[in-house]
Order: sequence, then structure tokens, then C-alpha cells
Amino acid sequence: MALPKLNTSRHLTTIPSTGKEVEYRPYLVKEEKILMMALETKDQSSIIRAVAQVIGDCITEDIDTSKLAMFDIEYLFLQLRSKSSGEIIDLKLPCEVMECKHVNNFSVDIAKIAVPVMKKIEPIQLTDQIGVSMRYPNVKDLEGIDSDELASVEGASKLFHKLILNIFEEDEIHNAADEPAEDLRAFVDSLNSDQFGKLASFLGEIPTVELQTGFECTKCKHETKLSLKGLQSFFI
Repeated sequence: MALPKLNTSRHLTTIPSTGKEVEYRPYLVKEEKILMMALETKDQSSIIRAVAQVIGDCITEDIDTSKLAMFDIEYLFLQLRSKSSGEIIDLKLPCEVMECKHVNNFSVDIAKIAVPVMKKIEPIQLTDQIGVSMRYPNVKDLEGIDSDELASVEGASKLFHKLILNIFEEDEIHNAADEPAEDLRAFVDSLNSDQFGKLASFLGEIPTVELQTGFECTKCKHETKLSLKGLQSFFI
């Protein structure tokens, strides 16, 4: 006799970058194992791939999660987390006072985390004649690049050439999809510090899941203000 099948609940949410409504189920033990194994590696790329895989498994329609923007992944994962393990995330955070550093238990309500706000991506003018149009990074773009690397020129360069949609001059537009990857990398490497800084500013303005909050230290009573941003702040 076949074993019984357990029914799982169904929920609706919206993909922030597209506004598309999708149906999903909570993640199960098999998916939680994938998440925990990835978390144990402490490797950012492995964690992002695992999260994207679980999201793809739990959404009931066929979606290529590798092409979703990172803020889509962040938001969708938190929606999954809220229906799978509860809406409260328990954190352990140290007091910011150097003489104290007491570790405090602190809880975050996922329901208070707003949908990332999409902004119109404006072209970036590099010189009077030359500029670029960019797109937001997706999961595939970030493979092999950890968050610490993005703070360096070398790490950011690895990402920038992937995000260029086109390079425009006064009378010509070059579609990046038609250009060899090595030519796009050479283009990024030819930027001066001011031009590179304009691309770095774009990276810093990418939407993300974010919550402004805080806690009072149970030992010294100091009030610590927090800005929780991105997957790494909430994925525990």
C-alpha cells in the first residue's frame, strides 16, 4: 500500500522586479537540508545558488531563478521563510559599545520588511560623447564573486562588464550582447577612476530588502540602531 502524501499550503506573492504574481508553497525538510548544507560552507556563491534553487522548487510555475535580480531572490526567500519557519527571525547581536559587546537576543518580524522599491535605471554618462546603459545583477552574474570582493576594484570589475546592456556614442549604439566578453572587460578596464566611480555608485543604489530597527542592550541599556540589508542579514 502506498504511503499517504502530505498536503502543503499555497500562498501568493509578487516578484518585485516584474510585478508578476506567483504561487508558492513553504519549503520542506528536503529543501531545508539544501539551505543548511550551503550555509555550513560559509561560501556566499553556494548560499545564493542554494536559495535560488529552493525558490525555484517552491514556486509552482516554471521560473528561471538564475535570471532573477538579487533583490527578487532576497524578497522571495523571506516570503518562503515566513511561511516555512515562521515570521519571526531570531538573531544574536553584540552591543555596539566597545566596553560592553554583550550578545543580545533580538527578533525581526519579516512582515515589517517592505518590498524593495524599483527605480528607473538611468543611462550613465561617462564622457560628453560616451555612456552606458546598465541592468541590475542577477544570481548568475554573482557566481564566483563574494560580497567582500565587490568592495574592491578587481571584484567590481568582474561584475560591471556583465551588467552593461549597451555602450552609446553620439551617433551609434553598441549592443553588449553582440560584443565579445573580453572586449567588454577591456572597456571597463579602460575607465578612469571618476568613470569607474559612476558605475560603483550604480551598484550602491541597487534595491535590496532592508529594515531599519534597533535594540536596547540588556546589560548596559545602550540603544543600538541597526540597518539590516540583503540576504546575509536575514538568512540564518
